[in-house]
Amino acid sequence: MPGIKKATLFLTVVFLMAVSTSAMISCAPAPVEEEVIGKYGGILKIAYGSAPPSLDVHRRFTTATHDIGSHIFQTLFVYDSSYLPRPELAESHNVSEDGLTHTIELRQGVLFHDGTKMTAEDVVASINRYFSIFPIPTALEMRTESIEVVGDYTVEYRLKGPYPNFLDTLAATSIVIMPNEICEEFFETELTDDKIIGTGPYKLKAHAPGRHVYLERFEGYVGRVEAPDGYFGKNHAFLDEIRFYILPDPSVREMGVEAGEYQFAHGVNFDAFRRIKANPDLQALIIEPSTMVGILFNCAQGPTTNLKVRQAMQAAIDVEPILRTAFVYEEFYDPNPALMSRLSPWFTEAGSEFYDQADPEKARRLLEEAGYDGEPIIMIGVSDFEYLRNVNLMVAGQLEAVGINIDLQLVDQGTFIARLFDPRMWHAACSVSMFTPRLGLENLKVADAARWIGEDPQSKLELENKVLTEMDFDRRFAYFEQFQLLAYKEVPMIRIGEGRSFAVAAANTAGFTTNMHGPRFYNVYFKNQ
Repeated sequence: MPGIKKATLFLTVVFLMAVSTSAMISCAPAPVEEEVIGKYGGILKIAYGSAPPSLDVHRRFTTATHDIGSHIFQTLFVYDSSYLPRPELAESHNVSEDGLTHTIELRQGVLFHDGTKMTAEDVVASINRYFSIFPIPTALEMRTESIEVVGDYTVEYRLKGPYPNFLDTLAATSIVIMPNEICEEFFETELTDDKIIGTGPYKLKAHAPGRHVYLERFEGYVGRVEAPDGYFGKNHAFLDEIRFYILPDPSVREMGVEAGEYQFAHGVNFDAFRRIKANPDLQALIIEPSTMVGILFNCAQGPTTNLKVRQAMQAAIDVEPILRTAFVYEEFYDPNPALMSRLSPWFTEAGSEFYDQADPEKARRLLEEAGYDGEPIIMIGVSDFEYLRNVNLMVAGQLEAVGINIDLQLVDQGTFIARLFDPRMWHAACSVSMFTPRLGLENLKVADAARWIGEDPQSKLELENKVLTEMDFDRRFAYFEQFQLLAYKEVPMIRIGEGRSFAVAAANTAGFTTNMHGPRFYNVYFKNQ
């Protein structure tokens, strides 16, 4: 399902924040050449749900831009199948004893699609351009002291203080590497299609906005030599071309694969699961990493600044019918009360007594105590995907049933994201959180003017800083438990649950990765090619 992006397969990283992640990378065994098992050739036609507003991954945070762009661009680090950060364009990584200076050695001989070699200057320019996009500093930017080129293939990254999420941030965000000249030319503007140049296994061939995006194999691709493991390792460009056709209707996408017009469709209707699973010509793929479904509140403007109004909305929510309406089958959802995935080492039930209350009478009582007078609460949601429309309609119905005047505004994903950064445009945002296996708090503070300050701002800020900077796992976990309990009490968001993704593929295709967020089509091939 488009937009489903939250990690669940996180079992082996319990020690991730207890030791230096960089030390694990620096001490990794020598690369092992992996054996090629796929077949080259063919054009994979994909029925995709939404159009990318552009392919500038630095500037656009839509699912479509990220999904398609991940075949074109690469990052310094990526996640393996256990969601440990591993080098991609980086060769090695070392950190100083005080944990503040990170030295990143780059792989040599990596080529951009224009034939030029990637160097440290490209890396520094790309990170600086990425930082320049945000109206407010990211967590990493706020902790950055300096980023310097200290050799043709060496970058020195100095932090202002401890930051246990450093490598996770480089692996999980859109800090893709582009040529230095392009970063400088388009530092404050959007990339044009002729400047969509990365180091990935595929390059842009054609882009008809709103209709299709064609990618073709980059013959100069210089990949890693290790066996594929999650997104780490060799990314084979087995396919001659990957063609994304924009088809917003999930039924049309599904029928297109059934008819043989396309070989893959992402985000098809969940109610087709049993029928597709029984069809020998098709593959029913459950993409295991899940998304966090919830409601984010504007705590700075409008009626949702009132704590009791937010608590009333929390009391009104009944999660089971919302999740069932959206995801249909139990295989695709989990009523999880935690801010992190159930399989995450950061999973905790702290505050779960406030989860899934389904108590309309309590909600009405809290609204009366709040002095709520029926002022409209603007709730924005994403219209591109049926399951998100269903979530929004169910949530709005439950809130209206207790007397809350909901002004539901469903918009396309690009507009939704743009509105999040303008707190005048919304009071509540009902959607899914972006994928991030790292323990971060970004989804609770989308924009400065709409962020959760806390009933006791100083103590809340101190606790938040402990969660974000503590390097010892046990102490950090204890701080996070306190933070989750505080979030449940002060309600900057309402947790609804997790959902999984559903895709359908032709039976003659292979190589899909279903235990990572996606979709990704490197390493995919035709069996009969």
